[in-house]
Amino acid sequence: MPLWVQGVCDSMFRKVIEWKRRWPSGDVAATRTFMHKTGSLEGIPTKRAVRIAWYPKELEHLIRILKLARPDWQFVADLEEFYASGFRRGRMLPFGRIQTDMVAYAEDVNEIVEIVANARAGRVAGQVAKEVKGGSFWDAVR
Repeated sequence: MPLWVQGVCDSMFRKVIEWKRRWPSGDVAATRTFMHKTGSLEGIPTKRAVRIAWYPKELEHLIRILKLARPDWQFVADLEEFYASGFRRGRMLPFGRIQTDMVAYAEDVNEIVEIVANARAGRVAGQVAKEVKGGSFWDAVR
């Protein structure tokens, strides 16, 4: 199967971009205490939940792409478990979509966007690192 499948991967990419765009206004899922400039301690949101309506095939392709790029990432394992459970925490919507809260750190969402963008360009993050190390990446850019 090719890395990027037209149609389903394109709509999945739009949803991942939307996830990143809406992350700052998502519901607070976890906080951490940090010290303010004044010396007081305050809880700062670290994880946020954003509602996204996925088609099952979109999530399947997202998992496949993330697994190729970061096979040892716990986020991918959790996403895979969620998919295998039949979206047990999701809500059915018309046309076969399932709405679910995607809970993640901002850094994780940024990394997901980067991985999916690289996949759309035809490379996986691990492949890019090998090409840069080998020097062949710069030849391909020109």
